[in-house]
Amino acid sequence: MHLIVPRIRIGSCGIADVLMYDPRQDTAIVQQEDLTMFGRLIFALCCNNLAAMNALPKALDMMGRQYSADVKTLALYLISKPSPHKVSLLRYRVVALIVL
Repeated sequence: MHLIVPRIRIGSCGIADVLMYDPRQDTAIVQQEDLTMFGRLIFALCCNNLAAMNALPKALDMMGRQYSADVKTLALYLISKPSPHKVSLLRYRVVALIVL
């Protein structure tokens, strides 16, 4: 006879959010941090270097040679200064890129 043991399975994308859950934290601030980290990930993947953000001008030059201006603009937008409407503006930018 097999006993069913309840398990919690956590995917790697949301593991930090689950393990460090804080109900008092503002969702907008967390989304801003996620967008910034996503921009840093884009830079790291495009430059094939985890420390690409340490030399931003060099990383931008490399991205400009290898990828479209849209990818470079998106990555810069993601790491830019947080704003209250950044998430909604990002949706419009991505939709505009897909439609074009």
